[in-house]
Amino acid sequence: MNYSYSGVNKNDENTLILKNEQIAKDIINYFMYNWERIDEKWLYKTPKPESWDSINSCFDGIDNNYDGFIDKDDKFCKLKH
Repeated sequence: MNYSYSGVNKNDENTLILKNEQIAKDIINYFMYNWERIDEKWLYKTPKPESWDSINSCFDGIDNNYDGFIDKDDKFCKLKH
């Protein structure tokens, strides 16, 4: 579940049905492990899809914000905070 502002208001969520209870528990534990480490600011602020705020989006070979520029050519990837 994604309880952030973006998750509630902007994201298209996907559903995954797991029939193996142990795998389901492992995935939930992994999610919670990562969820608890998210900086609080991202609960109230939305990172730019192609920026240093979005982990690896400046190195994935994808035009994440659909502006026609990919990774190092995107102006937001050139800006470091």
